[in-house]
Amino acid sequence: MKIILIVASVFFLANGCKTNNKVTSESSDSMETNEISAAGNNKNAKLMLNSSYDVMEDTIGKYYISKKDGDSTVFEYTLSEKGEEGLADAYYGETVIFEFTDDMLPLSLSNDQLDKVKLMSSKHCKCPDAGYYKVEKGNLSVSKKGEEYSIALTFNVEGVDQKLSTINSKLKK
Repeated sequence: MKIILIVASVFFLANGCKTNNKVTSESSDSMETNEISAAGNNKNAKLMLNSSYDVMEDTIGKYYISKKDGDSTVFEYTLSEKGEEGLADAYYGETVIFEFTDDMLPLSLSNDQLDKVKLMSSKHCKCPDAGYYKVEKGNLSVSKKGEEYSIALTFNVEGVDQKLSTINSKLKK
């Protein structure tokens, strides 16, 4: 009995405590990587081909986005954190989104130039600063070699407490 318990414990420790599981998927119109930590936190990078989005403003001056078909490529990166078990409002997430066309590549933008790609950051939680924000301070570079896109972004949204400030991602079709 003890041997079975020891073998089961070793198996669980060897397979159940991995810090990251990475999944890559692709289709004809998108490329995606998904990384899940042992704590259940999720980082997802996605390129959507033949897409676009509009930045809209509601009646109280808050931004939101409306995705649509288009001639651009949209990059979306999401950080999701599991909340405390049993709490309905414990979810926390952040998303960064921007769009570009291949004829803009290689792309290197900073600060007020980031408006050229409609760079937005959003915070999803039950907190006073939840919502979408235009990113006006940061550095973005996007390049493409063959079918692989490389994206590097560092940014800061002034006045917003954020966990996500650096993204380095490679997505291959």
